[in-house]
Amino acid sequence: MYYFELYQIPVSFLPDIASIKKQYFVLSKQYHPDFYSNTSPEKQAEILALSTQVNKAYAVLTDMDKRMRYILMEAGYLKEEEKFILPQDFLMEMMDINEKLMELIDTQLSAARAQLDSA
Repeated sequence: MYYFELYQIPVSFLPDIASIKKQYFVLSKQYHPDFYSNTSPEKQAEILALSTQVNKAYAVLTDMDKRMRYILMEAGYLKEEEKFILPQDFLMEMMDINEKLMELIDTQLSAARAQLDSA
């Protein structure tokens, strides 16, 4: 998986974010286009592409949702722009569960407030 290799970290859904940030600063300095302004146009284009990859990888690796999607796509479990259609029964059940959960939370908060007010 290219982004993990680029950052020299093991593939993981829960990588060490501090290591990612540390490596980001190393790679950003190493591939900063300003350091290559006196090189050939080809080398400048190569460095610009690497710099872009470093930034994209950082955005993916530091965001849990993007990282999970990236890993699953790279492993072949997801396809680009794949959309899942959930059954209507499932959606209705989830809505009912969420409503009951919100009612429970409201009840617990009301009870806690009443207890605090009486104390």
